[in-house]
Amino acid sequence: MQCCSRWTWGRLAGLITGVCVLLLLPTGTRAADTSPLSTTPYTVNVPLLTAAASDPAYDANNWSVLWFGKVSGDGNNFGDLRLLGQTDGLAVRVQLYDVNATPGDVLTLELGGRTWRVPYKGELPDTGNWQIGERCTNGTCRGWSADGLIPWLELGGPPHEGDIWPLRVVFDDVDDDGAGSQSMWPPSGAPGGTGTLHWGLPDYRLQDYGGQNYGGPDYGGQDTGTQDTGGAKLVEVALSGDSMLGGSTDCGTADFPDYFGTWGSRNFGTADHVNVQMQWDVADWPCYAKYYAAWLLDALPPGAEVISATVELRQFGNPGFSPGYADDGTKDTVMQVFEVDKAWDENTITWDSAPVPQENTSRTLVQPLPGDCAPTPYWYCSPGIPYQFDVTEIVRRAQTQGRTWASLALYTAAGQYHSGKFFYSREGAEPPVVRITYVFGRSSGLQPLPDAPIRLFLPHVKSS
Repeated sequence: MQCCSRWTWGRLAGLITGVCVLLLLPTGTRAADTSPLSTTPYTVNVPLLTAAASDPAYDANNWSVLWFGKVSGDGNNFGDLRLLGQTDGLAVRVQLYDVNATPGDVLTLELGGRTWRVPYKGELPDTGNWQIGERCTNGTCRGWSADGLIPWLELGGPPHEGDIWPLRVVFDDVDDDGAGSQSMWPPSGAPGGTGTLHWGLPDYRLQDYGGQNYGGPDYGGQDTGTQDTGGAKLVEVALSGDSMLGGSTDCGTADFPDYFGTWGSRNFGTADHVNVQMQWDVADWPCYAKYYAAWLLDALPPGAEVISATVELRQFGNPGFSPGYADDGTKDTVMQVFEVDKAWDENTITWDSAPVPQENTSRTLVQPLPGDCAPTPYWYCSPGIPYQFDVTEIVRRAQTQGRTWASLALYTAAGQYHSGKFFYSREGAEPPVVRITYVFGRSSGLQPLPDAPIRLFLPHVKSS
């Protein structure tokens, strides 16, 4: 087992707002033309839970997710991989979108200096108790999945919060005609050829400025209000580009029935809405959707030290066929925020072409629309409900790398049917807003904000 430095963090509540407001209008649809390549390794932050095996904390919402490969065109080798540290080991679930699942297809997981091979059929896994599922009818497939638990003993013992292990994921897809393709995380050409798994969810809002800690927005959809910050400045920025990827809000109806042909290559850069959605059921991957957004940093003056940054999206709808809030929490959705440090264009970006995110940096819990979104029906809420997505670390890294823009991706590991959430895009009725709070130097006179406990997202019940 390889263990590196341990990180320390806390939870800070409260939104620092300021006294100076500037609105920057979009200047184009491109995130950037050129940018320095990041030397930061591709990283996935994985929760390390100690709850009882039956605890609803183990629902998919609390898992981390990464992805690799393509759906359309050559290959059909896309995969979503969920990871979660449990009391008895590392829980793994992989969904592989494969039109021709074939004996010889193998997922290889390299973690902490050890390797596990998870085959589709025809051979036994190298180790562990893996459950293989498929969605194939009459030789036509939507894909296959694998669920497994790697005991801590096989990993050299349980990790500690903050431990960092090397991670690499490779999917070898072999078709009946002998042709094959390969996809991997981190993507081909990544520095060092491997990524890292960091145990635990860091809070990147915790930033030390000469002994003072400053925090950003709290989880949830409510405005956290303002505080007298004694000199902090606030800049408000409009998005410069955004796009939904995947199945939109209609489960890829335009691509039915041959989803593999065109689904992954569709662009929604001019749509006035976005959806973020995933499920347990690999057969329903045409319903999956992600969101990418970018904004310019020109409004930040030289020498500005970012305290907090958020992207506010307005939720106006959700899928499903019944009104109101699900009291058991099964339709709650934890949105995972990812750093994107490669350029993209909202008029051309697709599920297949979108740059692979660098790291999952924060989370926000989004609930279904309340049943009293009067006077409109339950499936449409006006005005939309505001949700804050923390992008503090994303902005800080963009500054460090000398970029004039920053970008995020939103995705979820939520597994329940109809757990997606609909938001307005920058072309919609209530466009997103980026709010960045900053100070100059370390003698701003700001006071630290109090710690707040780290929250798990409960309750959640896996759909059967």
